[in-house]
Amino acid sequence: TGLGGVVIFIDLDGNGLNDDGVSTVTEADGGWSFTNLDYSYAGKTVYEVVPDGYVQTLGEAGHVITGTSGTDQENLDFANFELFDISGTKYTDVTGNGITADDTGLGAVTIFIDLDGSTDLSAGDETTVTAADGSWSFTNLDFSYAGKSVYEVLPNGYVQSVGQAGYAITGTSGAD
Repeated sequence: TGLGGVVIFIDLDGNGLNDDGVSTVTEADGGWSFTNLDYSYAGKTVYEVVPDGYVQTLGEAGHVITGTSGTDQENLDFANFELFDISGTKYTDVTGNGITADDTGLGAVTIFIDLDGSTDLSAGDETTVTAADGSWSFTNLDFSYAGKSVYEVLPNGYVQSVGQAGYAITGTSGAD
């Protein structure tokens, strides 16, 4: 879908920064344009200022303006993926019957994103530790986490009653 409110700029001095005073902001539908450009813009590059909370997935190198007389240049598109968060709670299953109202959060448990697909905590996997109430989260994840799984390191003396297969990360733009 189109993304409004994003700054698009023409880089006049070639430094890749929005510091030349030639910019516009995308409409609600993501559309943008610069009109009535003359020959001095030929060879210059159009970029976007990537909004906070997003990563750029199309147009990272910018788009060079051809600047051919009387010929408009279209489809200079940019795309962004909105970062997402995942979270949950680690419980002590008091009665062994899954998560029910009698269960309490369990702190100090390692939760990890299995980056290598081993289902075990490995070097390079991302980790967090549950808070005292059992809550945990990973924030600002990008599209590369889609399809990965989240697991726990089972504490000594416990048997896992929920989540034995881990949880797959869907990785949808902006959907926590």
